[in-house]
Amino acid sequence: MFVTEKRARIGSFLLKLGVANFIAFWIIAQCLGGDGLNGHAADGHYFLAQGTRLTDVSYGIFLYSRIHACSVLVTHPLAMAGGWVDHLWRQRNPK
Repeated sequence: MFVTEKRARIGSFLLKLGVANFIAFWIIAQCLGGDGLNGHAADGHYFLAQGTRLTDVSYGIFLYSRIHACSVLVTHPLAMAGGWVDHLWRQRNPK
């Protein structure tokens, strides 16, 4: 059987991790004024972008924001796959 209880637990963990990472990313991006993945660097200045608004930040903040945004691109698909596996387990093993 493809879906085992252990895989369902891992799937549930990945789902929770992905959701928590996305919520943290969103809250931090709102507080900082954007994210580094949509921002850019020019003439020694680093900008976070949110829509058409740019926020000038330090290199450390820019780098952190860029890495966190990239991590969402990894954890989001993992969360979807984990949620799917957890769903299949619950569907086949109702309580």
